[in-house]
Amino acid sequence: MAAHRIPYFATVSISEPDDFVRELEKAKSMMGFRLLHYFCPCPTGWKADSRHMMTLARLAVETGAFPLDECFDGERYVLNHTPAWQPMADYL
Repeated sequence: MAAHRIPYFATVSISEPDDFVRELEKAKSMMGFRLLHYFCPCPTGWKADSRHMMTLARLAVETGAFPLDECFDGERYVLNHTPAWQPMADYL
């Protein structure tokens, strides 16, 4: 998305609801094309028990597999959450 220089692009996850709300409000206040890439594991597609979805989402963020970031006009990049860098094997 940065290569297309859209006004606002951000990644959000169900595991970080405060970050999601903050980025949603920011996107609403801007003009032009905005995109939020939302990470939410799918129990049916992933063939995992639904009670583990929040844990899977949190591990995706904390291993760095799904970074929570924002990009403004394709130029300015902001990392909103520094991962704990847990082992990728925990997530997989």
